[in-house]
Amino acid sequence: MIKKIYLCGPIQCKTTDKANEWRDFATSKLKEKFIILNPMRRQFSDKDSLGINEIVLMDKEDVKQSDVLLVNYNCARKHTTLCGTAMEIHLAHSMGKFIVAFSDLPQREISPWMMFHCTRICKNLVDAIKYIKKHFGE
Repeated sequence: MIKKIYLCGPIQCKTTDKANEWRDFATSKLKEKFIILNPMRRQFSDKDSLGINEIVLMDKEDVKQSDVLLVNYNCARKHTTLCGTAMEIHLAHSMGKFIVAFSDLPQREISPWMMFHCTRICKNLVDAIKYIKKHFGE
């Protein structure tokens, strides 16, 4: 069965182009062997309570449907709010999902919470993609 990968990472603190940049690269490298669940495929400009509920419920459904989360943890150094990302990681972990993150932070600066909840933390996106292909590409 083809595995599904959810592309987890910051959106709110990024422009649409920046939020899509790493996701587009990952999709181009993984789409032949995996189904990609990209939250950026949904365009929500409405931030009222209904729009917020739809965003969260649809993202949670993507996490539920996924086999692997590919997590962008690069902006942690800037102390950027990663609230949604952290919640998605926790949800995925509680469901027994595999979580592969990438971060340019030195290991000593990575949160113990991230280290505990992730299956693997790679130094960059390319290494994370290689890891996923090797371990989940059947």
